[in-house]
Amino acid sequence: MGTYNPSHQVSSDIAAILNSFTEHLLIPADGLGKNPTNPPAVAIYGICQALEFTVDTDKAYYKLHVPDDWVAGTDITIHIHWTRSSTGGDDSTKTVKWQIKYLAVNGIDENVNSGETTLSVEDTYDSSSTTDQIAYKTDGLTIPNTAIEAGDCITLELMAVTPTGTGLSEPACVGLSIDWTAKQIM
Repeated sequence: MGTYNPSHQVSSDIAAILNSFTEHLLIPADGLGKNPTNPPAVAIYGICQALEFTVDTDKAYYKLHVPDDWVAGTDITIHIHWTRSSTGGDDSTKTVKWQIKYLAVNGIDENVNSGETTLSVEDTYDSSSTTDQIAYKTDGLTIPNTAIEAGDCITLELMAVTPTGTGLSEPACVGLSIDWTAKQIM
């Protein structure tokens, strides 16, 4: 008769992490759904499409299906890629505060009318150029592993809200990037 070895479970958990990689999903601004009541304006900067947000008003949406290759017990991270919406002035040191509300639903028994969680991140426009529109990537916003399961549909609502200090008048979203730990298929 064999003996129980608790390290077997730990070893398989470690193997799952060691046999994984970071998956990246990039959603350009035109891939975001716009609120019919208060949609952000669509703008083109050079060859880059962006959504210009009126602070505390405009909203954009995205739905993410938690993929089957997501490693359970790991977080999902969202970054907002952004710039200013206009040129002609020195916007250095002005800030933007992005807010994402999310709700993960399993498609079985969850109410989509309430229960969302709000995350936010502030970032600063650092360029003093009056003609350039420098694109920045925020620090990550984390959807904790305890809030999601494989197969869930996560609804995201993106908004620019009033920041601390002097804010940009209309920050522009260039896109989102979403990262998760994925199982490596061998």
